[in-house]
Amino acid sequence: MNESIDAREKQIQELIEQNIMLARNHLLLEQDYVECLDLLEGMVVQSCGVDMDDGKVTKLDSMALHSFADALRYLNGKGRVVVTSDVGRRVIALLKVNP
Repeated sequence: MNESIDAREKQIQELIEQNIMLARNHLLLEQDYVECLDLLEGMVVQSCGVDMDDGKVTKLDSMALHSFADALRYLNGKGRVVVTSDVGRRVIALLKVNP
């Protein structure tokens, strides 16, 4: 009987450790995802920024380049920019200002 209880406790402990590892991996993936979004946003701002307001880019233009248009649409879906015009490869967006 004791062996059965000990085996069950060991199994529970292993499951707890597995869940801890999964949670840590999930957190690392989430951090990587946010970092990738930050990098993509930075690249788009540098490549597509057209409007300066007190030295800050506020308007983004894909300049009819497919990759820039896709990046702006993706960032729009993630709440990083607001698309104001989307016609073919030409996408115009406003950069969201984070408080």
